Amino acid sequence: MPQLVSEMVKITDLPVELLDLIVSFVPSSNHTTLYLNLCRVTKRFLSIFQPRLYYKFSCPRPPPWRDVGSIYDSEAYIGSTPKRPLITFTHSVISHSEAACNVREITIESFDDDYLYGTDEEYIEPPSQKMIDDLTNAVRGVIPFSKRDQQMHAQWVSNIKDLKITAITALLLSRTPNVEYLSIVLDSNPLDELGYLLGNRTADPSGSASPYCRSLKEVKTTCAQFRNGYRLQRMYPLLRFPALRTFRAEGLLCFSEYRDGRDNDAPKYLDMEPETLNISHLEICTNKRHQGPNVGLCSSSIDGKSLNSLVSACKALRTFVYTGDNPPSSEADAINQVNARDISSALHSHRNTLEEVNVDLGSLNFRLMEEGFSDAFVFESFAEFPRLRRLNMAYYSACEARKLPASLEHLIIRDCRSGVFEVIAQIASLGILPSLGKIELGGFIMEYLYFQHWAEADSLEQACEKMVAVLKETGIQLYFTAHHSPLEGAGANLVCGKRTKVYIDGNGFRIDSPNANFTEVSW
Repeated sequence: MPQLVSEMVKITDLPVELLDLIVSFVPSSNHTTLYLNLCRVTKRFLSIFQPRLYYKFSCPRPPPWRDVGSIYDSEAYIGSTPKRPLITFTHSVISHSEAACNVREITIESFDDDYLYGTDEEYIEPPSQKMIDDLTNAVRGVIPFSKRDQQMHAQWVSNIKDLKITAITALLLSRTPNVEYLSIVLDSNPLDELGYLLGNRTADPSGSASPYCRSLKEVKTTCAQFRNGYRLQRMYPLLRFPALRTFRAEGLLCFSEYRDGRDNDAPKYLDMEPETLNISHLEICTNKRHQGPNVGLCSSSIDGKSLNSLVSACKALRTFVYTGDNPPSSEADAINQVNARDISSALHSHRNTLEEVNVDLGSLNFRLMEEGFSDAFVFESFAEFPRLRRLNMAYYSACEARKLPASLEHLIIRDCRSGVFEVIAQIASLGILPSLGKIELGGFIMEYLYFQHWAEADSLEQACEKMVAVLKETGIQLYFTAHHSPLEGAGANLVCGKRTKVYIDGNGFRIDSPNANFTEVSW
C-alpha cells in the first residue's frame, strides 16, 4: 500500500504538459466514473479531468416499457425515453459557463411522443422547482430577435416549463458554443425552438449572423415516429450551420410538394437556393431502429425534384450516400421515388469533387426493374467523375464497364445475379481502370424459383473460374461478402490470393459446410 501511495505521488508531481498527454489516451466516452475518481485526487487533477466530464454527452437509453422477446417487441422508438439525464446535464451546463465551453459532442435519443396512449413515468424523482426555474430563466436570457420571435420566445418558455425535449435541446445548444457533433431524434412535428435558435436569423438590428452553433461540423438526425417520417422542409434550419460539413439523416421523407396534415392546407414546396450549404458529406439512409411488426415507415424516401434541390444547395459534395425505399403502407407509395437517372442528374454538378457514391434504391425499385419497368433505374455513366474512388451500387442499376471512372479504386456491386461474373471479367480484362484494386460482390439474388431461367450450375461454375483467372492476372482483389457487410468485416472473404471454396445453390453463395443442394466452386 505505501508503494502505491508513493507511485500516486509521483504521478501527481508530473508536469501539466505530460499529464495532458496521458489524459489524451483515455477515451472520453464510458469513463465518467473514472474521471470523477481522478477529480478527487488533487486540485491539479480536478482542473485536468473535470473539463473532460463535459466533453461528450450521450443518453441512448431505450424505452423502459419494451416487452423484450415478445412478438410486440420492436426496435422502433415507441414513446419518449427518460429525460432526466438531459435535464440534469443542461442544468449543469447553464450553471457552469466554463464547463459549457468544453462540450464537443451531444447525442440525445429522448423525444416527446404525442401519439403515446396512456401515461408514462418519466422520473423516479421529478426535477426540483428550482431546477425548472433555472432552465426557464436561462431561456428568458436569449434575446428575441423580432416581434414574431417574441411569440416564439414565449412558446419556448412555456415548453421549457413542460420539460419538452426540443425546448431543452435548444437551450443546451444555446449554451455550448464549441459543440462540433449533434445527434438528435426528431418526430414529425415542426422544430419550432430549434428553428428559432438555429435558423439563419439576425441576432441584432445590425444584421450580424446568429452566434449559435457556429462550430457545429456534423449533424445526425433519426426519425422518432414509425407512423410518419419527418420532413426535410421542417428541419431545413439544421442544414444551414456555417461550419457544417457532414449531415446524416435516417428515416427522412422529402417530396417536392406535400400537404401538411390537413386537406385544406396549401402545399409546401422544397426550394433551396443553389450553393448555400457547406455540406460535403450527405447521407440519407434507412432508419435501422425501425424493425418490428408495427413498423409503417422503414426507410428514407425522396423524389427527384427534392434530391436535385438538396444536392444543388451543397457547394461541393465529396461523399453521397442514399439508402431509400418506398415502404409499404406509407404515403410514399403514391409518390415517385428518386431513381438512378435522377441521382446521376443531381450529382453531375459535383462531378469534379465527388470521391464516394453509395446508392441503394430499395426492394420496390428492384421489383420494378425485374418487370422491365424502366431503364431509368440504371446509372448512365460515371466516366466524367475524375475523383470518384469508391462506388457502391446494385447489379441491376450498374452502368457499363466503359462508363466507370478511371480514378475508381474500390467497386462494390450488391444484389448480384449470375451475369455479374461476366461483368467483372470484362472490367478486369479491358484494363481501363488502372487504380482499381478491390472488387466486392455481395447480397447475391439468385432465386431458386427461377433457377432454370438464368443458368445451370456447370455454366455458373465456369463463369466464376473464368472471372477469377482474369482477376489473378490483374492483381485485383475480389471479395464475397454478405449483404451490406463492410469490406473489413467478418463476412468478407478474400478470393484471390488464397484458396477458397464457395458453394452455390439457386439462392446464392455460402462458404460454410455444403449440403446436397449445393455445387462446389473452388480455385
